[in-house]
Amino acid sequence: MRLSVYDNHTTLGTMGAEQADYLIDGVRPEDIIIGHMVIQDVEVILDVLKRGVNVA
Repeated sequence: MRLSVYDNHTTLGTMGAEQADYLIDGVRPEDIIIGHMVIQDVEVILDVLKRGVNVA
């Protein structure tokens, strides 16, 4: 049973991809949530999602 989830925060959606890349080095992508992805550019959000992490 997995109980660990890594919930990280961004400032207005910045640095989400970089945070995902950093965390994926030691954490399963599906256990990562990059939060505060409130950005109008859908491409930025899709770029983070393609790494297999979750966004909020």
